[in-house]
Amino acid sequence: MKEAYIYCDETTIQVKGEEGRKDTTKSYMWVYSSVRESEHPVRLFDYTPGRGGKYAASFLSGFTGILITDDYAGYNQVDHDQRALCWAHARRYFVDALEGIEEETGDSIAYRLLVQMMKIFHIEAKLQKRTKKEREKERVLRERPLVEQIFVWAKTAMARQGWKTKKEEHALKYLIDNEEGLKVYLEDGSVPMTNSLAERTIRSFAIGRRNWLFSGSPRGARSCGVLYSIVESAKANGLVPYQYIHYVLEQLNGKLGQLTDEILDQVMPWNGEVKEQCG
Repeated sequence: MKEAYIYCDETTIQVKGEEGRKDTTKSYMWVYSSVRESEHPVRLFDYTPGRGGKYAASFLSGFTGILITDDYAGYNQVDHDQRALCWAHARRYFVDALEGIEEETGDSIAYRLLVQMMKIFHIEAKLQKRTKKEREKERVLRERPLVEQIFVWAKTAMARQGWKTKKEEHALKYLIDNEEGLKVYLEDGSVPMTNSLAERTIRSFAIGRRNWLFSGSPRGARSCGVLYSIVESAKANGLVPYQYIHYVLEQLNGKLGQLTDEILDQVMPWNGEVKEQCG
């Protein structure tokens, strides 16, 4: 909760034995991640029986920084400073819109906006190895004018009903409705342009879910979240997950009844000795 920035995402999980719920009812696994530049790279998975924003608000109680998310309205319930939205999501809607346009793509607003977005993504890719201050400067000079032009084109097209398909209209509406959140990254060099890190983190859970299909109980789902937290946090710190788990079990053997903050600090994946042993 002391981090200045937190990524968030969520996906479904089927859990058996939930009180008052059918076994086929959807439950959710949430992931909360620190940014790449964090001194403590961490990926936390949290099981809940629903997708309501109250679950994210409860987990993130005390957080006052910037949330990096998609446009799911549930995150509005979190008490936070700002919310940075994902340009990759906006781009996907325009890619989908082009699939439904049979005429010359260059005549469509979706095509024009998509080309403009790709220019911004191209610039942003080159800024990833720059410092925070350098990114902020370059974003203002090179990306902001392109972003502002995107919204001018989008609003003009919406006002004139200049779309060819419903998908194109939907893409325009998504873009305009989320203008404030999509512009947040321009003000802070540590804020990414997309929520892709959280999506990649939760993808490992989604892939695994194809094999094990469901959790046999709420306790099992919580344990599943703990295990994914350990493995993904190890990967985020450049560790080999198997070696890290083996190391932790050895270090904590016989100490489970007397765990202290000091003992736990010694086995955190960002600890220097841990990285030497498990990197």
